[in-house]
This record gives sequence, structure tokens and C-alpha cells, in this order.
Amino acid sequence: MGASRSHEHRRGLIPITTQDRIRLFVLQLPTLTPKDVHPDDSCAICLTGFSSIFADEAELKASDDFDVDTEVESGITRLVGCGHLFCRKESVDRSSCLNNR
Repeated sequence: MGASRSHEHRRGLIPITTQDRIRLFVLQLPTLTPKDVHPDDSCAICLTGFSSIFADEAELKASDDFDVDTEVESGITRLVGCGHLFCRKESVDRSSCLNNR
């Protein structure tokens, strides 16, 4: 066990993967509604229109396939520090704003 893992173990913390940390980060971000965004705008990363993202989200919520993992990746969010808008699916794949790089 490495020094940092040993330290985490002594403090009673359970080490988690980087992907799990990103998912926790995204879960804390706000989930926007159609009233919060212009429907003709699109995700700056995948270029999917916000109106399409909201339609897909509504369809998913109505299906039996909607679960916690799906919820994390559905909808649109605003990054707290910079205010840029992204679909939540793209935010799960990143932990920082691509527009500010």
C-alpha cells in the first residue's frame, strides 16, 4: 500500500477512482430546465442542440431504463465557476471546462 493510500486507510476513507470523483462532481452541478437556456443553443463539446437533449431526457425518464447512472448523464448543466453550459454527459467525461483551457 502506497503512502497516500495508507494515509487514507488510517483516516477511514475509502479510496475512489477518478471517474467516480468526476461523477460525484457532476452530481453536485445544477440540472437546468428548458426555462434556464435558449432552446436553439447547443452543447459546446458535442454540438447537440439543447432542445434535443431535453427531448431525449424526457423520453428516457418515461422509459424503464432510467436509473441513477442515466440521471447523472442526462440533461444540461452550468459549470459553477465559469457559467458555461454543457450537456451532463459531456461533463461526466471531463472535470474542467474546455472553454476555459
